Amino acid sequence: MIRAFIALLTAVKHWGNASLAFTALGMAFIVARIFFGHLPDKIGGAKMALVSVAIEVVGRLLIWGADHHP
Repeated sequence: MIRAFIALLTAVKHWGNASLAFTALGMAFIVARIFFGHLPDKIGGAKMALVSVAIEVVGRLLIWGADHHP
């Protein structure tokens, strides 16, 4: 879902270079699978799902606040 929001946000804001966001997301996914792929077997799928949802919420909040300047 974050990919859809990134694509829409970069199009609406005319930021360009949306491929950088897709590359970062892909790299983060690969790194997470390498380093944390064993955790569902150790702590359970439900706990990992909760952690994944929390991480996605943080990601969406970062996207939402991307162009808000203090």
